[in-house]
Amino acid sequence: MKNVYFHIQADNDSLAPEHFLSCILEQYILHEHKVCVFCNDQPHASQLSKHVWSYPPNAFMPHVIKDNMLITEGPFKHKTMINMSDNCILNLKIDVVELVFANEHAKTKARERFKIYKLNGFNLKHIKEKKYK
Repeated sequence: MKNVYFHIQADNDSLAPEHFLSCILEQYILHEHKVCVFCNDQPHASQLSKHVWSYPPNAFMPHVIKDNMLITEGPFKHKTMINMSDNCILNLKIDVVELVFANEHAKTKARERFKIYKLNGFNLKHIKEKKYK
């Protein structure tokens, strides 16, 4: 069964979505995941790439842009897709990560995606994140 992990940004966290993505991406890379970040389009991927190259401030997360995806580089044991697009990812055989940002519009969209994943038989998990600095 495929898993979808919903990482929920703390309500009192004021990080922009791009920085929240970078925090979560760093966690997966540190746990030896090759990560593809699926974006809406090429300009969206380029925008997110700029943030990923600058975070964390004392290091960097090597990646390339291919089509509308950021793809991390390096030796990895697992594969994961982080969905930053507006659509659900239903046709993969790897784990999917959905980010739920700390605003009502984003939460509403995440609830809609949650329902779609549930209807399609995915194993759904919630991860409440702490406040990031």
